[in-house]
Amino acid sequence: MSASPHCKGRRGVAQSVTAGTRIHP
Repeated sequence: MSASPHCKGRRGVAQSVTAGTRIHP
């Protein structure tokens, strides 16, 4: 879920931004 921030759009962006930085900065 966190691996696809663009998939959720704006909702995931907020959470994925923090988690996404570790996966793909």
